[in-house]
Amino acid sequence: AVAGGATASAISADSSAEIASLKRRMAELEEELAEAKGRLDSNKGVDALQQQVTALTRDVKCLVETGRELGEEGRKQREELRQAELVKRELADKVQMLEAELTRLRDQKTSHSQQSESARSELESKYLESESRRQNLEVDLKLADAERSR
Repeated sequence: AVAGGATASAISADSSAEIASLKRRMAELEEELAEAKGRLDSNKGVDALQQQVTALTRDVKCLVETGRELGEEGRKQREELRQAELVKRELADKVQMLEAELTRLRDQKTSHSQQSESARSELESKYLESESRRQNLEVDLKLADAERSR
């Protein structure tokens, strides 16, 4: 009975040592699990940051492209504005030329009107003079006829 009790006691001591060893191992594994969870959570944060970085990179590329397009559009608009200013200057020059021509033609018309008026006055004067001569000749003819009749 003693031998059997000693064996049960030895088995019990081995079992306690094994349980203690298993508890230590379990504690170590729990620690490793906690560390792994921490790393996982840390990695999740890194993954989230990586996703944000990717999204920001995409947004920056989009903004750069938009900026490039706006720059090109601005360049085109500046060129169109430059062309419009050239056309405006050409048209302004043409307007000045046409205004000068209009002034010249008005002056010419005034000169022609004055010449016409002068010619008309001269012709009227000559007409009145010739009409007066005609009437005088008629009177002279009548007088000559009257003298012949006598």
